[in-house]
Amino acid sequence: MRLRMIGLVLCAFALASSGPVPEILPHTVVDQPQHGVISLQFEASSKTPVCMREDWILNGGPDGGPIVLQVAGKRYPLKADAIRRCERDCVARLVEGYTQKSHIPYEAFGLPEDLADAPKTVEATLVAASCEGTAPLREESFKSSDWMPVGSTEKQICAVFGAATRWNNRDQIRLARSSGESLRGPYEYDPEQLPGGAIFDFYLSLPAAQMTDPKEFSRDFRYYILAERGRTAGMSKIEQMRHLLISALPPASEIRDFGGADESVRFNESRMVGAYMPAMCRLQALCKPHGTVRPARNLPCGDLRELTPQTP
Repeated sequence: MRLRMIGLVLCAFALASSGPVPEILPHTVVDQPQHGVISLQFEASSKTPVCMREDWILNGGPDGGPIVLQVAGKRYPLKADAIRRCERDCVARLVEGYTQKSHIPYEAFGLPEDLADAPKTVEATLVAASCEGTAPLREESFKSSDWMPVGSTEKQICAVFGAATRWNNRDQIRLARSSGESLRGPYEYDPEQLPGGAIFDFYLSLPAAQMTDPKEFSRDFRYYILAERGRTAGMSKIEQMRHLLISALPPASEIRDFGGADESVRFNESRMVGAYMPAMCRLQALCKPHGTVRPARNLPCGDLRELTPQTP
């Protein structure tokens, strides 16, 4: 249950070591009466580092005091002894993709049990600390590629797929080195997501409009399903290849002017590794006449079954 915010605006000011102009960032408060907990979550949305004290709830309330819970017209400040104040290494450094959460039990506010299910509001202001003295995160050194136009021909799409495969290879090699694993090991995947599998068949039966909703399905899986559906329903080969390309992009990739004349993609280094194997297999076959890049890890493409029935 998301709470309404009153009084002080719940916000965060990004104060990097170089002292940029403070930036207000979103902060979410969620009431979980089934667990007897108030959860406060800050999600970094910029590649510029933002720093905050891990015990900020002790001085993020009115007049620099603890945060306050309001229920049924009464105010319940966070008890001073309910949360231990941090004394060492208290500043968390965050960049895009990082989330800092605080889960506070109702007891920490002294909230009576009979008010557990009552509507609640929170008085809190999150002001980020200085990043001075904090160690840079690994993500701050991550690189991005140039933007590549997707194009409208098989050759152009295959060229982007080749670049995506190279980027995915680099991710796979980096992960293998950091974890001590071998690239000769089996490629992990859920066979139920492949043609003929229970998960695949379920999503294949859903309306196309629902499949294209980005809030409902991950990019890789839904566009693979759309391509497979189109393959048995007369979709043009170039459109199938575009869907498969979107599915086969490395997880942290970006798409600009999606579906437009200037549609382009950019690859970003991240901790998320692994392009979607079924889509890569399909494109490896479709792009063979135009040249393909060998994957760093052998793909079990032989496990893909063909769709034969027409999809309504």
